[in-house]
Amino acid sequence: ATLCRMKSGSILTGILRLWSAENCKYMNEYNVPNAKMLVDFDFDENKIVGLTSSQLCIWRRSEP
Repeated sequence: ATLCRMKSGSILTGILRLWSAENCKYMNEYNVPNAKMLVDFDFDENKIVGLTSSQLCIWRRSEP
């Protein structure tokens, strides 16, 4: 399944690429440890939380 979430003017895709919904500008990319597939994810202004089949991953968001 393809995952995509939108919050507060940002879009995060299932390969953990963050985009601005306002101007479609690429903002950042986050790597999933051990190249595992994401089962689900969510994000806010400060962090991204992802779930793989065996791990819970948390990334701190940094804006370029």
